[in-house]
Amino acid sequence: MNNIRRLLVLISLSLLTACGGGGGGAGAGATAVAGTATGTAAGTGTATGTAMGTATGTATGTAAGASAGVSAGAGASDGANAGAGGSATPVSASPTTIGGVASKGLINNGTVTIFALNADGSKGAQLATGRTDANGAYSISIGSYAGSLIVEVYGSYTDEATGLAKSVPAAAPLRAALGSASGTVTLPVTPLTDLAVRQAGSALTPQKITAANALISDLFKIDIVNTVPSAPTAGAFQSSTTTQAQKDYALALAAIAQQMSSGSTLETTLATLNSGLSSTGMSPQTASAFTTAITDFIANSNNKTGVTSISETSLQNVGSTSIKLTVVLQGIAASVNGVQATITLPAGVSLSADSSGKPLTDTIKTTGSAVNGYLDSKYTPAAGAAPGLLTLGLITSKNLVAGDIIIINANLSAGGTAPAASAFALSATHLVDNNGNIVSGASLAIK
Repeated sequence: MNNIRRLLVLISLSLLTACGGGGGGAGAGATAVAGTATGTAAGTGTATGTAMGTATGTATGTAAGASAGVSAGAGASDGANAGAGGSATPVSASPTTIGGVASKGLINNGTVTIFALNADGSKGAQLATGRTDANGAYSISIGSYAGSLIVEVYGSYTDEATGLAKSVPAAAPLRAALGSASGTVTLPVTPLTDLAVRQAGSALTPQKITAANALISDLFKIDIVNTVPSAPTAGAFQSSTTTQAQKDYALALAAIAQQMSSGSTLETTLATLNSGLSSTGMSPQTASAFTTAITDFIANSNNKTGVTSISETSLQNVGSTSIKLTVVLQGIAASVNGVQATITLPAGVSLSADSSGKPLTDTIKTTGSAVNGYLDSKYTPAAGAAPGLLTLGLITSKNLVAGDIIIINANLSAGGTAPAASAFALSATHLVDNNGNIVSGASLAIK
């Protein structure tokens, strides 16, 4: 064990020397890494909607513990879908409940309506309706229905950029879609989920919905479906149960409010944003405008989150597309317990990191035989003619095995072309055993 401790000191000192300062980041199993918390926005409650089965057509089915009328609507949706060019709708063995938060700030006492989607992607029968609570939360049973659906929400909210009361109109509700839903499902309804619906097009098939949700999640650096946005308040942001992703989601919605502050409506703002998006990414102009809006909101006197810099968030890379790199250990690796290397990044490639150079959660992580090792890392952004650098230090108590050891989730700037693995240069590479001795016959590569 003393050898491992000595190796840790050697790797840490080497990393500090290479970086000119303290490192950051961590790999799986490192005690320095904060675990990923889950939960809803601070203080959210639950509002239960009233199920309404309104599908037409002829079909039979049994209720699965749902409110009266839902099983009729869900069971009859076979006939409704057939009449709309669809096919039979699957039925869940247990009631399906859709819940989450509706936010453009948090929509208070808003109206939530859930519709089935037909097999051809057209909007089908209304499944249920309900309301959000004072914190934008909703939870609505749709009975035994299982399949693709769309949720629409309208109502009042407090605008983050101005502090004024505003509303999402019934004629242009915010929307969110899922390609498949059964059981208990979380589905936030926000301007970002609405952008995904716009990207999916008029035929909301499961494949198009899934692809569009993934695209918007990648471009805005937030899982827009599985992350519940936080309230944009200091209390929510300081809560130990609020994840970084929830904070980033709230800030992205606030940036849209900032873009609206010049007098634009929500519909116009979303249409403008959508025009800068495509299946291949976000235009550089749209990415620049949105980044400016985030920065302007952070400096806005109505910013109550406590965030003072975009570098504290993953939103610093809005518009970039994600690329995954893998560091591979090659050759005779049986006695390798420590790895140190510097990677020079090609132009247009960056990492999500805080102002000290510490990569944000999940940007750098161990894998394979290194999965329980300790990983330290430091990112130095490109500046002028100087390229971006990533310095890594890894130790493990068990001998590493040849194969993948480190995964790097990098960002490719808007409009950029993904570089080949050979464009990432490795230097200052040291592979050592548990006594700190250099191991010959082993090497690193990037793929």
